[in-house]
Amino acid sequence: MLKPTKPQFAFCLFPVLASSLLLLFSMRPVQAQPTYTITDLGTLEGGSHVEPFDVNSKGEVVGLAIISDGNRRAFLWLPAADYGLSTGMHDLGTLTVGDDSYATGINDAGQVVGRSGDAFGRFGSTITRAFIWDSVHGMQDLGSLPGNASASAFGINNPGQAVGHSQNYSGDPNTRAVIWSAGAITDIGTLDGNSYSIADHLNSCGQVIGSSAPEVPVLHYHAFIWTPSSPNANTGSMQDLGTLGGTYVDAFAINDFGKVVGDSFLSGTVGPVGSRHAYLWIPTTPNGTTGTMQDLGVLGGNVSYAFGINNQAEIVGGSQIANGDTTEHAFIYNHGAMIDLNTLIASGSGWALERGIRINNSGQITGFGNIDGQRHGFLLTPGLTPTDKDQCKNDRWREFTNPRFKNQGQCVSFVVSHSH
Repeated sequence: MLKPTKPQFAFCLFPVLASSLLLLFSMRPVQAQPTYTITDLGTLEGGSHVEPFDVNSKGEVVGLAIISDGNRRAFLWLPAADYGLSTGMHDLGTLTVGDDSYATGINDAGQVVGRSGDAFGRFGSTITRAFIWDSVHGMQDLGSLPGNASASAFGINNPGQAVGHSQNYSGDPNTRAVIWSAGAITDIGTLDGNSYSIADHLNSCGQVIGSSAPEVPVLHYHAFIWTPSSPNANTGSMQDLGTLGGTYVDAFAINDFGKVVGDSFLSGTVGPVGSRHAYLWIPTTPNGTTGTMQDLGVLGGNVSYAFGINNQAEIVGGSQIANGDTTEHAFIYNHGAMIDLNTLIASGSGWALERGIRINNSGQITGFGNIDGQRHGFLLTPGLTPTDKDQCKNDRWREFTNPRFKNQGQCVSFVVSHSH
């Protein structure tokens, strides 16, 4: 079994340090909302369907692509040659079990995690195995809890820890949230003695988010945050993130300050259908275990989802645009407003952006949309915006694209008008 990188101490503001650094946590430069250039990730092996799931700081994207024979394949898309591979889309293959695979997470070292097998399903699939891939070792099985049952991996951080879920034994639908670290797998438990849990993402400190339910089939579930006893430890404690009033709550991403995004059903919603809104959960102190859940609203209609957040607290997801219309538009939530990403790309591009899935700390967004009647993955890259007057000097004002300037004075005026 290929071991993830041995965890190294990560930049974390656990509560013992937080009081002196709370101001740093809450400050953020004020900038105009950028516009974006869009890159089509293309297709794989004659297929026509691509869905990305993660992007790292280098703009490298992973996800699933349906190939010409109808099977799904984990892919790695590179904006430039790296890891001994050329620019563009690469098939990461499968493990020995099954014909399908997909990649769900990538870190800055190019380690990729995901799952491979015959069938996939959030609440317990048959014959799936969690994998880790790198350019040296290829795809390797991450292992599972005792019993050699099914397992899936959904995220990996820069220290090399991976998270996902594993069955307790073959055929058990009640999977448990797990963390893989330095070659070992650890069951991180459930909420309130529940039977089921799944881990969806983790940050560089080793904080894990996911959801937990009493049993499968799921009648209701809540989102959790699991905080290690020390940065990147494999022991810790799990807390409920609360709700926006309903009984179904998902958590999909967490940034390095412990801010969490996902979606929650609203008060009065009965069962797994009805009004659900994207949320942002903000810890009381950075990387803390208590906090408040903020409703991010919708572009229209009554359903929205938040899937990604970066360290600048820029959030991406998807939202309905009108009541009675299930069409979704990708959004970015920034400076207290939800903005349709379709309004921030060139008109006439041919794209209908449906969901933003992840956003890196440079503001690059990956997600999927429709172009020419096919679902393709995209990478959005923001235009360059000045944040300091000194950046306008020595003709550097010419480099900025969001907005463009005619002279240094315009650049300086823009910075002054968009600062505190």
